[in-house]
Amino acid sequence: MLAKIHRLSKTKDVQATLRGQSYFSPRFVIKFRRPRVSSDLNVRGTVIVSTKVAKRANVRNSIKRRFREAFRRHLSQLRPGDYAIIVKPAILSVPLTLIGHELIGFLKKVKLITIF
Repeated sequence: MLAKIHRLSKTKDVQATLRGQSYFSPRFVIKFRRPRVSSDLNVRGTVIVSTKVAKRANVRNSIKRRFREAFRRHLSQLRPGDYAIIVKPAILSVPLTLIGHELIGFLKKVKLITIF
């Protein structure tokens, strides 16, 4: 579970992030917004899975948990700012155990994560 300071939970913050820079993958979209204040170096994120992706709530929640866990494990390596991960229906073709690898690989590709 993400710590409270790393959650993007207010509606106005999520909407502002959705107007940020977009990175498109076949299975999800990442919206990124840089911090407004240069002293704010927090990384905050949210995962959005609509009913178009999966009708059953337990499937949607499972997908969200996998994305959040991968996001949490790499918080220290992510660029500061707000992230919104919007999941597409194509994610169902990937085994649940590989969702985290998909996310981290894509973040490295678009240079939102530093490689150590």
